Amino acid sequence: MNDWSLWMATKEGQILCSLDRTLGFEFLRVANAVGNFEIAMPPDEVPDNLLEADNRVEIWRNFPGFSHLAFTGVVRGWKWKTDKQGVTILTISGRCVNHLLKRRVVLREYST
Repeated sequence: MNDWSLWMATKEGQILCSLDRTLGFEFLRVANAVGNFEIAMPPDEVPDNLLEADNRVEIWRNFPGFSHLAFTGVVRGWKWKTDKQGVTILTISGRCVNHLLKRRVVLREYST
């Protein structure tokens, strides 16, 4: 039997809060490529001031006696949706940290 723990951290890695009351989540890890994640939550579980682009999300898989970091992602967006019954859901989404390696590197010319 395993369990999951989800955490939100700043860009620098300082833990902000536990995302322990999710309505559901999914993530995709891809070898040597960019994966993504999506977390559905009640909107009152995450304060608005914690929703910031480039914050980190860590998804841990817990086993008896140890935990394994299954996924690390970077928040790229969030949205609130209200369904037909009037229930509002916050969806946090983003990409795995490998997307940082795919960005363009700009080097300045070095002069002596």
